Amino acid sequence: MVPKASLGVLGVLALALGVANGHERIQPGHEYAKERAHMVFNAIHSAGREWGSALYHNGFGFFPATVPEGTMFYHGSRQNVTPTGPEWLAFDIEHAENFARSFKYRPGGRRPVAPIPPPGKKKPDEDKGQTGEEEDRQELRRRSEYIKTGNGNDPLDKVADPKGDDDPVVMRGYFHTYQTNRDLKVLLIDGMSAGKTDMGTLDSQDLVLRENNTDRGSMDEWHRARDLCKLASEWGFDGFVRIEIGIEIIKCDFADSLDLVSMMRTELMDRIMGKAGLATFQFVRAVGERYDGVGANRLRIDFSSMVSGLFFPINISSTVVGRPDLKRLGSATLEELKDVKAYLTNVLRQPRRFIVDWQGVADLVIARYIALFHR
Repeated sequence: MVPKASLGVLGVLALALGVANGHERIQPGHEYAKERAHMVFNAIHSAGREWGSALYHNGFGFFPATVPEGTMFYHGSRQNVTPTGPEWLAFDIEHAENFARSFKYRPGGRRPVAPIPPPGKKKPDEDKGQTGEEEDRQELRRRSEYIKTGNGNDPLDKVADPKGDDDPVVMRGYFHTYQTNRDLKVLLIDGMSAGKTDMGTLDSQDLVLRENNTDRGSMDEWHRARDLCKLASEWGFDGFVRIEIGIEIIKCDFADSLDLVSMMRTELMDRIMGKAGLATFQFVRAVGERYDGVGANRLRIDFSSMVSGLFFPINISSTVVGRPDLKRLGSATLEELKDVKAYLTNVLRQPRRFIVDWQGVADLVIARYIALFHR
């Protein structure tokens, strides 16, 4: 019989040698990164930035990062209580406001969003179909449905149609403000990682981190957050940074490391002067301010600990005929992606290494040579 201590040593050796389930894991190599040097450069330059992440929306990499103590975050909700499980935080006020809107709907119109159960209630059963709570969360993620455009095509216009026979029902939203009371350990998933599409924006999460153990589609946000937070707990992380129209954090536990600063009930949309013309522009303006990052050192990225599928000998070609530009992790085998995850897990368990600001180096290169390309 092998002593328990020896088993532990063997486990460490197996990890170091890259051996799992009887096969040798694939490892990152300089030669693979060199073949995709332009993609690696763009990934580093775009990390945590709205503009570059939108251009190179199919991400391949993961960046450990730190959010400093004292950072302010914002959260929109239908509840006037602090969430008890995984939920979303926004770096910008306008981003969170999209989920804190108060409005009216009439019975018989578009189905109203079901209220989220109060803290302590059971989350939706993962083995059952879509529940009212999950449908609510998915509705909350569809920002376009809640941004007034003033062109008469807003779905909420159908909800609050004054021609309805019954009195409208008020759906109240609440705007929360939180402040971190310690540094947060987060993992930045690059590209448009919060973009709910099937073109490859979710490959890093659904194929690498979740190992393709889901068939619920791109809008499966609640289960996605739950699965990611299980990993965060194993790694000792507080959440994940993702980018869409705005930069967000999936915060795994609001009860840990956050202080509630304020909680306000929002005014009804039809009582806000100029709402139809300004809401969209205010949101777009706020997003535009984040083209080059969240600023003020609110997200400190450990570029020396970057892990990317671009470093590995895997197929990253497009899966869409006629769109060779849509390179993605989805072309690799699941076993290869599991090897990438195993390597990432090992890196995340090491101390942070803020050795070189590689994004700063990329900025220097671009600033030095961009004028030459414009001539």
